[in-house]
Amino acid sequence: MAVKEVTPGSGTFSAAYGVYFPGSIIGTPNASYSLFADLNNNGQYDDGSAAIVENFSLRNNFSISNFCATEGNGVMQCASACPSPLPTGAISCASNALSWLAVTFKRPDPNAIILTSALSSLPSVYSNAIITASSQAGVTRSVSISSVGQIIINSQ
Repeated sequence: MAVKEVTPGSGTFSAAYGVYFPGSIIGTPNASYSLFADLNNNGQYDDGSAAIVENFSLRNNFSISNFCATEGNGVMQCASACPSPLPTGAISCASNALSWLAVTFKRPDPNAIILTSALSSLPSVYSNAIITASSQAGVTRSVSISSVGQIIINSQ
């Protein structure tokens, strides 16, 4: 629930911060994803190194195997194949429908803003996002983020 100064010494604390997952990392072992500052407050990652706070690399031959977002009406869209069974709250799913996912938080509001290539305008219409990481040995973990800011790490 903290804030961070956009530029050290600027006294500006207005940017939202989030994570960005491009579809190009799906299935790529040890790929990177970005923590970014949403400098223009559009809820999205905008290309440019000024917005990147830090890049994180997966290790030990883990890869992002999928990311999905579920709309409030229960329609799920995924970057890869739809999960089976569908998670609680999802009533249908579209595979290969997303090319990126961004999840941001703008403090002091605890709610998450979930945007994708399918729907990329504020306010977010997604009720949750799921990012799944898998190892070549078959170990799978997922992170679920709800629009109310709840983050859950699941073992599968």
